[in-house]
Amino acid sequence: MLSPKTYGATYERLNLGNGSPATESRLLADISTNTQTVSSNVSRLEWLVRQIGGGRDNPSLRNELASVENDTREVATLTVGLIRDLALQLQKGHTSKKARRQQMNRLHNELKMAVSRFREVMQSYRDKYEVNPEPEEQRHHLAMATPTSTQTSFIEGPEDEWNQELRVVETREIAYELSVAEERARRMKEIEQDIRAIQQLFRQLSNLVNEQGEVIDDIGANIEGAATDVEAATRELGKGFHFQRTRRIRLCCLLLIVLVIAIAVILAVVLSVDR
Repeated sequence: MLSPKTYGATYERLNLGNGSPATESRLLADISTNTQTVSSNVSRLEWLVRQIGGGRDNPSLRNELASVENDTREVATLTVGLIRDLALQLQKGHTSKKARRQQMNRLHNELKMAVSRFREVMQSYRDKYEVNPEPEEQRHHLAMATPTSTQTSFIEGPEDEWNQELRVVETREIAYELSVAEERARRMKEIEQDIRAIQQLFRQLSNLVNEQGEVIDDIGANIEGAATDVEAATRELGKGFHFQRTRRIRLCCLLLIVLVIAIAVILAVVLSVDR
């Protein structure tokens, strides 16, 4: 039988660094642990809900169900925040982190599936609670407390004493029924609120897909942009080197031409003087 406790779940948000590998590893580990906790708790909830209205239904089981449901919702809510934190951490990194992003996406999908099961289990619990607002043993409590026809045949005393006792039982029954109705209305309201909270959590996970997509696109764009910039810079350096080399060659050719012309002029002058 699965444990209803959220053993190993991480309940504190990390003091995030600047995209360090240690922080990313810690976030991935906590997300993985919490996702497993949510999945295990949902399996436990499924078993508990199946017992509603059956022979194992009792106040202790109902209390455990409420406790596990509350813990599961808290851990799932926290884990959504951890996934968002990890996405931001990966965005801060300066190198490609494809493997970590893939691991984050896998954990995100696992958590989303677990929360979807969680929602379905709580909706099933709501439907069963409407039919079975309290455990079987509590439903028989009044029947056991109310005198039967066999019991009344052995009751001794004046008739008014018996009527008084009967009125006490009837008053107790009315008070109990009112109490049950109030408790049922209160609990139904709580269950509906829990279901809405889980639905909101599922929507956050669905929206997180788009947020992660944007973050991952930004990371990929930054990496691709950096690679493109390096490539462009390399091309520009090549062009600059080629241009500088061509310029030097041209300059040397020009100097050589000027030198040849100068020599020719000097020779012409010398020859004309000699004549």
